[in-house]
Amino acid sequence: MVDDNPKMFRRIFDAQYPSCQSVCDRFPRTTEHLAEELKPSATGLNSDTYMRLVSGGYCTVCGIWAGGPPVSSNLAYRLCGQHRCRRQLCTANYTREYRCISAKTDFRLKPKPPGAAKHFLPIEASDWIPYLDDLDIRGHQLRVLGNGRYPLRDLEKTWEDLRFFVPAHLRYSRWSIMDITSPKGHQVVQKYREQAKRYHALESIYKSLAESRMADTKLRKCIKKSNLAKLREVALEREVPLEKLQDDPLVQRILAAHLHDLAHVYLATFRDLQLPGQQPVKTHSPQSSDAEAVSETSK
Repeated sequence: MVDDNPKMFRRIFDAQYPSCQSVCDRFPRTTEHLAEELKPSATGLNSDTYMRLVSGGYCTVCGIWAGGPPVSSNLAYRLCGQHRCRRQLCTANYTREYRCISAKTDFRLKPKPPGAAKHFLPIEASDWIPYLDDLDIRGHQLRVLGNGRYPLRDLEKTWEDLRFFVPAHLRYSRWSIMDITSPKGHQVVQKYREQAKRYHALESIYKSLAESRMADTKLRKCIKKSNLAKLREVALEREVPLEKLQDDPLVQRILAAHLHDLAHVYLATFRDLQLPGQQPVKTHSPQSSDAEAVSETSK
């Protein structure tokens, strides 16, 4: 299976995504309810379905290809790299901030003006309604706790499925699926209980992916800071502004390539650069370069 998808396989592990086996080992109880096609093989290899799910899909907003894992806890919503799509998914057309529905289809728990009735979803709704936590239009800060935004279509579907079974005296207050007493209502409730099991299994994958991306973001910041510090040292040695070196296309390519590979730049690499109007800095011996390489590798 892996041999049939070598590019996909490399993409997952080059990006340091967790394997499905590692997720199952970490969350054994919830991942019991994963769909069979998502579960790892007997030898621990990722299934083709899992690799495709993690590697990419189509943007929920614009429909173009979006590389990388989903952005929702049920693994159903994706974003491409376009800023406008990220902004759009944060609007009321796609998501709401809370898990309640009012007569004006505005989901929120906060008090509303007099005369505007509120229809609450059951208190158990968080067991199956997904959240989108890594939506930050100012950057890519990831949060794993479920206090982000909630997809409108999931909120509306829950209300449409359950509203006819809610006792009339509870429609405008907090209620539980345990308050539903009709036989047909019990069937719908049972469907959502099964859905909750599958949802928590997918949420386990989402949390692992989000935490992996947080660790990757933190590492990239450290490497970027370290490489700029070395470039700053060379700028001081050459008595030129740091900005001048940063503007050089070759320096930019070096920084970008090392950041992409999550690698530290050797100080000798910057010192030996032949830039327009500048002479390489020769303040080190070959032995010191070898020692530096060993030191960088051990970091």
